[in-house]
Amino acid sequence: MDWLMRLVAVVLLGVLVELLLPAGQMSKYIKGIFVVLLLLVLLSPLPTFLSQKDSLFDILDLPEESYQTDDTFIHIIDSERQGLSFTQRVAHIRTVYPQVQSIERDSKCLSVHVQGTLPSGLSDYICEVFQVSMNEVIIYEQSG
Repeated sequence: MDWLMRLVAVVLLGVLVELLLPAGQMSKYIKGIFVVLLLLVLLSPLPTFLSQKDSLFDILDLPEESYQTDDTFIHIIDSERQGLSFTQRVAHIRTVYPQVQSIERDSKCLSVHVQGTLPSGLSDYICEVFQVSMNEVIIYEQSG
């Protein structure tokens, strides 16, 4: 409420000063000062809001029991992904990233051959699909 009163006061003061000031060079500068002052008043509650360590439930005044998470879809996708064979995973990756020419697996790593430049997000996607870490994936770029 205090913030709103300050905002109204700055706006009213700005309007009053604009009515009283004659048109000219000085008028532009004073209007600029009031715009900056108005911005400062508008943004003044932001630091207090950001420094609060309350949860979203406290801010929105919701009881934590008012929602439920449903991870069923995530579990279905994970179980389907785990059930895919190596060939099916390669085919899936090639549908998403057609630049991938081949993926080979040896005992230590996955070798990925890409035609042209490396597509954005490919290495992360391969790690996700094959459930391996980044240091187990070697990507070779083959120029066209």
